[in-house]
Amino acid sequence: MPISHRPRLIVSGATLEYSHHWSQWHLLRRDFPKVIQQTRSLFRNLQAERQLLAAQRDFANARYTYVRNLFQFKQTIGSLNPDDIEQLDQWMTAP
Repeated sequence: MPISHRPRLIVSGATLEYSHHWSQWHLLRRDFPKVIQQTRSLFRNLQAERQLLAAQRDFANARYTYVRNLFQFKQTIGSLNPDDIEQLDQWMTAP
């Protein structure tokens, strides 16, 4: 009688084999490193996307602060004129 390496469960005199679960376990053991690698790659991509969006946000905030301070300075020294508004419009439409 051959010795089976599959786990068996004896319930009410009947032997139930876990061959399906056993094969799933082997698939999991085989594929687990791939899943971990893919998860890490996905995480790195999401992290890079988050850093890119944070940099774009910081750049937009810096631009806004610069323009606000420039206009406040020009107003304080009395040199604010309509040409400054046109220049601001060009800055806002240019990438």
